[in-house]
Amino acid sequence: MRGLRKLTSLFTKVPKNFARNSNSNATAAEKSTLVKGKSPSKKPQTLGGSKEIVNTHSIASVLICDGARNTDSLGFDSQDQDLQIPWGGIGEPTNLHYMQSRKVIARERKQKVVYKNTINRRFADIVNLCGDKLGADDTLNIFGKLGRDTGLKEYNACIEVCINSAKKSFDEEESLQRIYDAYQILRAMKEHGVQIKETTYGPLLRYFVETGMVEEFEFFSKFITEVNPGAFSRVGYYEMLLWTKVGNEDKVQELCNSIGVDNVGCELTENYLLALCERDRDEELVKLLSVIDVTKVSSQDYLSNIFESLGKRELKNFAEKFILALKASEATEEKLSHFIYSYAISIPVLVVEDAISEFEKLHEKFHVPPSSFSYEELFRYCCKFREVHAALDIVDKMDELGFPISLEKFHQLLDAVEESRELDLVRPVYSRICRHNSDPSSETFRRMINLLVRMKDFEGAYNMLSNMEEMGLRPTTVMYNAIMAGYFREASDFTTSFKRGCVHA
Repeated sequence: MRGLRKLTSLFTKVPKNFARNSNSNATAAEKSTLVKGKSPSKKPQTLGGSKEIVNTHSIASVLICDGARNTDSLGFDSQDQDLQIPWGGIGEPTNLHYMQSRKVIARERKQKVVYKNTINRRFADIVNLCGDKLGADDTLNIFGKLGRDTGLKEYNACIEVCINSAKKSFDEEESLQRIYDAYQILRAMKEHGVQIKETTYGPLLRYFVETGMVEEFEFFSKFITEVNPGAFSRVGYYEMLLWTKVGNEDKVQELCNSIGVDNVGCELTENYLLALCERDRDEELVKLLSVIDVTKVSSQDYLSNIFESLGKRELKNFAEKFILALKASEATEEKLSHFIYSYAISIPVLVVEDAISEFEKLHEKFHVPPSSFSYEELFRYCCKFREVHAALDIVDKMDELGFPISLEKFHQLLDAVEESRELDLVRPVYSRICRHNSDPSSETFRRMINLLVRMKDFEGAYNMLSNMEEMGLRPTTVMYNAIMAGYFREASDFTTSFKRGCVHA
């Protein structure tokens, strides 16, 4: 790439501190790898760029809330004052004091839980906001000089700022500067002993894949695998994506031919396989399917992706072979049922009814009982394509097998009825709700009343109000208004039609 020389010239610059005053001088090995020619004569830069002084007004506009109050607004003067505390307020502890202290403790505990659950999202929002308002240079400069310890979420957020800035920039030199900043962050993580996981390097490598930056990808992948040898197999996934993206067939064949030699493990094979599934490379995919041991695939999600790819390509022989192998390896029936589902619904030439039939045939052939989870997924699949009759059949089968059906499932079914415009199916849905002993809520009745009104079954809609009262639910004003609005529309349509008939007569 033409920008490689510019990138390597950037790597020769000596940055200043990042996060806890880390020593960011490049090692001799890195310098020998990165330097090509003479170093530029520019002055050293900080990690965030060449700006040493950040515009404090811009920072304040981001980090300080509007309308912040000073101490005077709280009722204190600048001079010291005596606190007027009534002596009656200090006395023996009372029951009221005890109850108040318990409320304070409960409130503090709640605040800690909320803080713990939202800190990652809030920090990422702050970094992104600073990146939009101040730019990448000032943002990295600010967070690089924080007095707090820099953790994984801070590093990930800063790398995300670099990637977003590189994507938005139309200047090649500025994009290379952002890549250089990301490299400095990775080096800081290495020096501080923070493990570089896929959450950190994944977005960066995927950016190189999308832009076809081969030299940059090779440099960063080498650095990542040296720091974290366990990331070698996942880096192989991105490498296969890169070569298929840029159309380097020689490299693709080289990676495929390396399977089974050079101590290539199953994890690397499965990552090559996932990349080929994503890129729709059928020839290479079949080659790897012939040698992979599915019983050693590390993740259930990976196996689901493999079975989905088999369904898309209608490779039934491989699907049956893998099901038998997994069953022999004592895989759970629930997992096997899920893999069969993933295969059946991915077959492109099948309609919903045929996919359900294939789902049931494979379960019967391999003597695998369908799981509750697979039936729920099949139910959502039917509702997605508005196949209400098929969804009702799934509900009946789940009822026969004793599987639980939540009220939310029936709400999804009512939504499918409305979207498919088969409004008369609201009655079979209600009969299933009653038969399954599900306790319908006010929201359930509201949906059914609206559907009955749309099909002009006002008597049925009014009877729903009586059913609500029998179940201990109270009809709402919205329900009465829906029924009356339907009556008025029907009366208006009748009057209009009557007048038109009189005119023609």
